[in-house]
Amino acid sequence: MGSLLGTFLSQWLSDYLATFLAKRNRGVYEPEFRLVIMIPYIILAVAGLVAFGASVTNQEPWPVPVVVGFGVFALGTQLGIPLVLSPLSSQIVYNGIYTDDRGNGSGYLYQRLLPR
Repeated sequence: MGSLLGTFLSQWLSDYLATFLAKRNRGVYEPEFRLVIMIPYIILAVAGLVAFGASVTNQEPWPVPVVVGFGVFALGTQLGIPLVLSPLSSQIVYNGIYTDDRGNGSGYLYQRLLPR
């Protein structure tokens, strides 16, 4: 359940935080605004692992560590997905070659390997 909830929340929360921070920065978007999503990611992932460890140590019935511990961990982990995928989706197409905003990076590889 945590993974499913995190899947639906992750991109929305990441976009909301980036838009909110861009408005506070006089309308200028910086790629570093996506890093803010790491705060709930780290808190929830660590809390889920601690809950799992504590419930296993106390020999709780299996639904407690699985549903609560791994559920909260999965929720936190899913929140980190946009952090990984946003730079990939931020690439632009320039003259039919995939490149980053500075005109280098993977564009060189595609230019050399793929025919036009």
